[in-house]
Amino acid sequence: MDLGDLSKMFDKAGMDKVGDVVEFVVDHRDELDKLIAIVKEAPALLGAFADALGDAGDHAKDAAVSLAGKAGKGGAAGTLVNGAGALVKVGDQLAEAAEFIDDVAGFMATIDIPNVDVHYAKVAGVNIVSGVDIGKDKLLEDPSQRLASTATTLTKAKGDLAGLAENLEQLAAILTAVGGAIDKLGDGLKTSGTQASKMFA
Repeated sequence: MDLGDLSKMFDKAGMDKVGDVVEFVVDHRDELDKLIAIVKEAPALLGAFADALGDAGDHAKDAAVSLAGKAGKGGAAGTLVNGAGALVKVGDQLAEAAEFIDDVAGFMATIDIPNVDVHYAKVAGVNIVSGVDIGKDKLLEDPSQRLASTATTLTKAKGDLAGLAENLEQLAAILTAVGGAIDKLGDGLKTSGTQASKMFA
C-alpha cells in the first residue's frame, strides 16, 4: 500500500463522517448513557421476566389440578362426578320407595271394611231393631289415592335427580377440558420462561 492510498482513506469526506459521529456521541452522551444502562440491566430484567413466566406456569398448572384433578381423580370435576353418582343412587332409592308406596296404596284400595246398617221400627212407642244390613265400604280408598300420588311424585323426583346428575357430569367434563387447557398454558408459560432465562446465559 502506498502513501497515496493511505491519504485517500483519510480524505476530507471520510473525516467529516467520523467527526459527525464523534459530535453525535458528545451531544447525546446522557441519552447514550441511559441506553447503555438499560442494555446492562436487560439480562436481569429478562431473568425476572423468565421467573415470573415460570411462576405463572406453576400457578396455571396448580389451577388445572384444582379444576380437573390428576389422572381423572380429584379436583372440582371429580367432586361433581362423585356428586352426580350420589344423586343417581338417591334417585334409585326414591324409585324403590315409590314402588313400595305404590304397592301399599294398591293394597289399601282393595281393603273392604265391613259396615253394619241397623233398621229400627217403632213398636208401642219403642224403637226395636227390625233388621240389619251388612255391607262393605272402601274406607281406605282416599288415603290410598294420596299414597299413589306420593309414589308418582317420588318417581318424578328420581327422573329430576337423574337429569341433574347428567348436568353435573357434563359440567365436570367442561371443567376437565378447561383444566387441560390451563395445564397446557402452564407448560407453555414455563417453557417460555426457561427460554427467556437462557437468552443471556
